[in-house]
Amino acid sequence: MKPAATVCTLTLLLAAPLAPRCAAAAIPQQGRDRVAQLSAECEKAKYASCNSLGLMYEEGNGAAKDVKRAEELYQRACDGGHANGCTNLGVLYQNGVGVAKDAGRAAKLYQAACDRGSFTACSNLGAMYGSGDGVAKDEKLAIKLYQRACDGGEGRGCKNLGVVYEGGSMVAKDIKRAAELYEQACDKGDPGGCTFSGDLYMGDQVGKDTKRAAEFYQRACTGGNARGCSSLGVMYENGDGFKSDARQAAKFYQQACEGGNARGCAYLGDIYIHGNGVAKDQGRAEQLYQQACDKGYAEGCTNLSKLKGKP
Repeated sequence: MKPAATVCTLTLLLAAPLAPRCAAAAIPQQGRDRVAQLSAECEKAKYASCNSLGLMYEEGNGAAKDVKRAEELYQRACDGGHANGCTNLGVLYQNGVGVAKDAGRAAKLYQAACDRGSFTACSNLGAMYGSGDGVAKDEKLAIKLYQRACDGGEGRGCKNLGVVYEGGSMVAKDIKRAAELYEQACDKGDPGGCTFSGDLYMGDQVGKDTKRAAEFYQRACTGGNARGCSSLGVMYENGDGFKSDARQAAKFYQQACEGGNARGCAYLGDIYIHGNGVAKDQGRAEQLYQQACDKGYAEGCTNLSKLKGKP
C-alpha cells in the first residue's frame, strides 16, 4: 500500500522558486491586430496595455516570444504606476528570466507593487522575507504580508499563512487555523491550497475524512496541481474512501506525471510493472522510473536500478 500523502508544505512554499505573476485581463483577440492595438494604447500612456503586451511577448502568446521586449514593457508600465507591471517585472528579476537574476531588485519591485495594491506582489514579497531571499529574513513581516495578500483575495497568501500556522513558526501552532487558511486558498483559486487541505484530511490532525480529502485533491488536480492528481491516484489505488480502482489510479498518475510530479511517474511505473489495471509493460515502466529519477525522486532511481538488475 502506498503512503496516502507526501506532505511537503514547509519546504515547498516558503522558498518560492517560481513566483506567480499578475495576469492581464482576458484577451478577446490574438495576433498582430492585438499587438498593434496594445502598442498604440501603450504609446498613449495606457499602462495596463503595456503590461498586457508584455505578457504576450513573455509568453509568446499572439506575438513572437521576446522576454527582453517584455521587460521593457513591464518597466514602462511600472514607471507609469501600474502595479501589475511592477509585479511581473519583479518575477523576471527574481527568477532570472531574460535578465540577470537580482532578488534585491525583485523585492523592491514587489514592494512598490504591493504598496500600489497588487496582492500577488504582497504574497511574493512575503515569501522573500520568509526565506531571506534578496532581503533580510523577517518572518514577522512575512506573516503580515501573507495576511495582507490573503485579505485581498490572493489565495497563495492564504496558503503560505497556513504553512506558518501548521509549522508553528513565529506563531503558536494551530492546525485548525491552517486548515481554514488552506481551504480559503483553495476557494480563492490556489490549487496548492486544495492539495494541502487534502493532506490534512488524510491525516488525523483535523479528523480523518477521506471524502473531503478526495474532493480537495480533485479540485487541486482540476486546477493543475500535479501532486493533487498523484495523491488522488493513491487514494484510488489503495481504496481510501472508495473501492480500489487501479485503472482510475493510473489515469491520475499519468496526469500527475505529465504535470511534472515525479512521484506520479514512479507510481505509474509500478502500475505497468504489475499490470494492475493496465497491460504489463516493462519498457514503459522503465521510461517512467527514468522520468521520476531524472526529476530527483529517489524511489524512481531505486526501482530503475532493480529493473535493470543493478545492485
